[in-house]
Amino acid sequence: MKLNDLLRPPEGINVVRAELLMIPLESAVLPPMSSRVLKSLAMKERCLGDQLSKAPLFRLSMLRDQRGSPIYSTGGRPRVARQGEPLRGYVSLVTASDPSQLLYCSGRVRPFDDGPPFEYQVVSMSVRQLDSLRLGLGEGLNLRLSFLTPTAIPAMIMNPPWARARGRAIGGTRGYRLLPEPSHIVAYSIKLWLRAAGRERDAGYAHYYLGRLADLRMIEVNYNVRPVTALVGSDDRGNMRLMRGFVGWTEYALTSRTVERFDGPLALAQELGIGKLRSMGMGEVRAEVLQAPKFRPGGKQPKG
Repeated sequence: MKLNDLLRPPEGINVVRAELLMIPLESAVLPPMSSRVLKSLAMKERCLGDQLSKAPLFRLSMLRDQRGSPIYSTGGRPRVARQGEPLRGYVSLVTASDPSQLLYCSGRVRPFDDGPPFEYQVVSMSVRQLDSLRLGLGEGLNLRLSFLTPTAIPAMIMNPPWARARGRAIGGTRGYRLLPEPSHIVAYSIKLWLRAAGRERDAGYAHYYLGRLADLRMIEVNYNVRPVTALVGSDDRGNMRLMRGFVGWTEYALTSRTVERFDGPLALAQELGIGKLRSMGMGEVRAEVLQAPKFRPGGKQPKG
């Protein structure tokens, strides 16, 4: 299958985003990953659980406080949600089913058996066709990617085809990348896109080759990125489970029309996240297309 045909998804695939409001009826200690509140909600309430069970891809966001900050733990004291404090989150999913029942999700639930009850309600929902997702990428523009929760992308995703064919990995590729490299971001997004379109088995190494092109066609021009360690839970012995990732933003200059092939996949990544634990709220990414400045990387810089 030709690359353009491979990246063109079939009709009838919906990308759904349901925004939820959750209010604790008593003060509640939140888990280190606040997305686990939504996971427990989905397991107990059929209106959410039924939709997620049918979805090949979904994402449960971190809850957000009144300032809009995602709630996750980096150690220290547990986060306490005060009685009556409004918390917001969202569920994103890819589905060919009718998602309209999500609009009627509301009620009272006790997410954890030993915790307080919450009132919850789906307050808004958007439904878009997969083939209509676009950011508007193009040659001569800039793209800013903001990483809102800790992000760690599997290094293995850019393991070369010849190494995969021999059933081995290049040294060091079994870990995670802790920098926002275009190749890994695009390759991961392409894999999401192909899975959403039901074409992952036909794709071969398309994600790898497009990832390599991304390194050539997306040039970093500015960034503000820092590493962060998040507490994601504990194992059966009570030992803390940690995740090392990065947060911040990077701005890329788009130097070729080739970047148009990344448009839909990066728009989907904005809905579903990228990297480790993306379905549980990590790797949340926001994309913004910007007009490029008058100078280009490597060129003559303006005076002043």
